[in-house]
Amino acid sequence: MKFQQKKQHKTLKISNAYHEHLKDVALYGIEIFGERVSREFIAKIQAKVARLPFMPDANPKNRFIESTEQKTYRNIIIEKYIVLYAVTKSTIYVIDIIHSSKHPTSIKKAVKAVAKEEKQLSKRKGHC
Repeated sequence: MKFQQKKQHKTLKISNAYHEHLKDVALYGIEIFGERVSREFIAKIQAKVARLPFMPDANPKNRFIESTEQKTYRNIIIEKYIVLYAVTKSTIYVIDIIHSSKHPTSIKKAVKAVAKEEKQLSKRKGHC
């Protein structure tokens, strides 16, 4: 009898920047396309992000941020938006959602901001 090893899923962590910018995308969508279309688009984005723990490597690597052995940066491309995320051994960090017309330096800034956010969160946990 063969035993199938259950694949362990990674923990999904989402940055504050992603949450804030997703709200901005929704508001812009309502303004330009209407509430129904905006809601559908946001649902599409959220569904793709929710699937990340099951298939973290399904999306292309980000070409503007160099990956390391410990961390790989990837993109979910949804129409004109990019959801930037990082994959480590145990965790997926959703960094931000960025309009594809933005300059690549905004991608690097997003990564730095989330690294700072992660550092602050880990310091707070140490004080509890």
